[in-house]
Amino acid sequence: MADWDAALAACDHHDVPTFDDEEGVTDGAAWKHTFVHPKHTGGILVQLFWEERPGVWVRSDKVPPPWT
Repeated sequence: MADWDAALAACDHHDVPTFDDEEGVTDGAAWKHTFVHPKHTGGILVQLFWEERPGVWVRSDKVPPPWT
């Protein structure tokens, strides 16, 4: 979680806004994500992502897990 807080603090320090913050729990493990708009990154959409346990976050409504 310290990495997540540091990433958001860096964005704030450099006046880079984030948007579409979302968080949830999958299989008992928390995850969070947010985005940086391309107009603040030279044209590239950036997603910042944190997960409590590696490999737990799968957007099952968007991408099927590789083990199915």
